[in-house]
Amino acid sequence: MNITYIKAPPKSNIGNGFFSDGGEYIIKKTINPKHNVSIITHNESIKISKELIEQTDMFILGWGCVLTEVNWNKLLYPIINLN
Repeated sequence: MNITYIKAPPKSNIGNGFFSDGGEYIIKKTINPKHNVSIITHNESIKISKELIEQTDMFILGWGCVLTEVNWNKLLYPIINLN
């Protein structure tokens, strides 16, 4: 299974960064090593590629403020649009 963990950059919000780093730690400690885990630090310039979406079985979003215009347009909409 291919898992992509998208975490918030600590500089955008210290609280989101704290929870994102904690989520990364938990994922690394609990996910079976046979699964491929990719870590992406989200920022406003990131755009999730179609290839990444097609190769990922599970996305984990690791921050609280996910429903912003930037996140919706560059992150969530492309993932949802490919079913």
